[in-house]
Amino acid sequence: MFRYALQYNLPPRIYYQYRLYRPEMRGRVGRVMPSWTFGMVCRAIARRRRLDVTSLADKSRFLEFCRAHHLPTIPVWQSDPAAPSPDWVRGDLFVKVTAGFGGAGCAVIRYLPERDAWLVGERLVEAGRLQQAARELFPGREILIQPRLRNHPSLQRLAGGALATVRALTAKDQQGRPQVVRATLRMAVTSDVVDNFSQGGAAAAVDLATGVLGKCFLQNPSRLEPCHPKTGELVEGFCLPDWDAAKELVCHAHRAVPEFNFLGWDVALSEQGPVLVECNPWPQVDIVQLPQDEPLLDDTVIACLRLEFARSPERSG
Repeated sequence: MFRYALQYNLPPRIYYQYRLYRPEMRGRVGRVMPSWTFGMVCRAIARRRRLDVTSLADKSRFLEFCRAHHLPTIPVWQSDPAAPSPDWVRGDLFVKVTAGFGGAGCAVIRYLPERDAWLVGERLVEAGRLQQAARELFPGREILIQPRLRNHPSLQRLAGGALATVRALTAKDQQGRPQVVRATLRMAVTSDVVDNFSQGGAAAAVDLATGVLGKCFLQNPSRLEPCHPKTGELVEGFCLPDWDAAKELVCHAHRAVPEFNFLGWDVALSEQGPVLVECNPWPQVDIVQLPQDEPLLDDTVIACLRLEFARSPERSG
């Protein structure tokens, strides 16, 4: 453990989280890239090439990006009190702060059709006060109000109540074509609101060719199990719905911003098909390494990094 910490800058937490003590990992330790290291690399690339990340990283502007490029995403209820309420407001809603991270700052508002009212926290709120009540959940912070998407019917028993999302990491090949290089399905365990790893969620690697899931990665302690710990459903071998469409969606989205070499996409496999939820210009990559039991720095990712640092800083295509 101490040798890895000194030689590869991998602290004890990573040693145990990635289970680097296993004999089969000894020759692959140098290919592990924790999220903070990958984030530093992505930020360095953005500074080097003067990239504007706000249209992707800012949750409010991401909706505008998707609309401009005709990409399916989750609509937002405009904060203007004079704006008419969208039809989908009369349903369960999802609220998140625009500067939230790791699933923090999120809440579900449930619609009670028999009362034509919403349960906001423990209060029953009518339509006229709904936006204000939602803002009061996170005082002093900017929020987005969206419809609460439902998982694809085939996913509902497997993943539980919270929306399960795929974290897909895309990278450009030597011809500049985006490709999916890693993908992981995130599933809620302890939360009924979000599926984030940092909120106690589980994850399973996605076979890129088939959309078939591997074993379920669980935390504390790190381990791989065949079944979801809460629903009891078999995760290993489950085939994701609309997988080819989801891959094409994130590659199409990446083609809209060719100046980026790496991007992380959160994709919901919903009742309406694949939908973009968020984009991460410097994505957390622990989530796409741990369930696969495979370090990030494979030949494809290394080739992409070499291509980036071989070009001049000014070049952006």
